Amino acid sequence: MKNQAEQFPNWDIHNDSPKLTQQGVNIALPIAQIPHGQPVVLRGAYRLNAKWMHVMADEPTTWLLVIVVRRDKPAGVIRVAKDGHNLPAELATPAVDDPTVMSGGYFNLELQNMSKIITEPGRYWVMISLGDFVSNRIEFEVK
Repeated sequence: MKNQAEQFPNWDIHNDSPKLTQQGVNIALPIAQIPHGQPVVLRGAYRLNAKWMHVMADEPTTWLLVIVVRRDKPAGVIRVAKDGHNLPAELATPAVDDPTVMSGGYFNLELQNMSKIITEPGRYWVMISLGDFVSNRIEFEVK
């Protein structure tokens, strides 16, 4: 069987995907120093209660905002991780009002192509926004 390169974005769990035990969003970058020209692969996970899933019309990946900041030059970008309708829809069914009902998922993004600012060696930050939730901030360097 031929080994295929990972396609981005994708929504699969990986060995280096972050884990979440409470509501929110979390990200991981398997390596902090990336050789120039190599993919910058961000792994992420989210976990939301039923109320937030309802607000996001059960499509939270369309609400993922990727924020990349260049630390050694004045540059930054915000991108939506997945195309789709990310405005709350009027749904016929009311939200489940039980904070213990949780749903979650994973995301894998290649930041170099997505952000368009990782074009040369430099120092960067990345974080994710998802509704009221903001991930941890990760520092990385392209050498």
